[in-house]
Amino acid sequence: MKKTIKRFFFCVVFLSLLVSCKNTYNNLLPKNEQQLLKLELENVERNTVGNASGINKKYVIIKVPRGTDVTRLIPQAVVSEQATLFPVTLRYMKEAFPEIDAVKIAEKIALSEEIKSIKELFFDLYSANPKFKVPPLIFPINFLSPVHFAVMGGMGNIEIYTVKVLYEDGTDPGTGVLPPGVPAEKKYFKVFG
Repeated sequence: MKKTIKRFFFCVVFLSLLVSCKNTYNNLLPKNEQQLLKLELENVERNTVGNASGINKKYVIIKVPRGTDVTRLIPQAVVSEQATLFPVTLRYMKEAFPEIDAVKIAEKIALSEEIKSIKELFFDLYSANPKFKVPPLIFPINFLSPVHFAVMGGMGNIEIYTVKVLYEDGTDPGTGVLPPGVPAEKKYFKVFG
């Protein structure tokens, strides 16, 4: 009877250690999730002007009050644990990859119709420059046209989201009249956000 109790106790301790080690090992690995969970836009005064009404795997719509200067909005986001948000705009690319010709890359992204090709292009940049640093979300972005955001998971996978800003009444700021004081050329250089 004493032998059986000792064996049982030994098995319980062994299994506890085994399960404990497995959880520790799994906790050391970065998560393989790259989801955009929440996105809001702030104006340059850092006041929230719009929240994502719905986020799916590819497309996000954010409505802002009419008259908002959509050419100078700053994103604030919540992404999956251990994931990082990267706006795929010229300014952010120049900050993250100072040694590349960001204008040439931005042109390729602007001409890309398919999310798959944008994802591949960004992944190539990301792979070729493993020491790049993701800049903080402090630079205003031009949202007159859709803007792409890359969410990079802890294991290096990338999900691309396209964010489109509309006025609260559903009209597209990119096709309407610009707010007072916004230079007209900003409408044409969306990728240079």
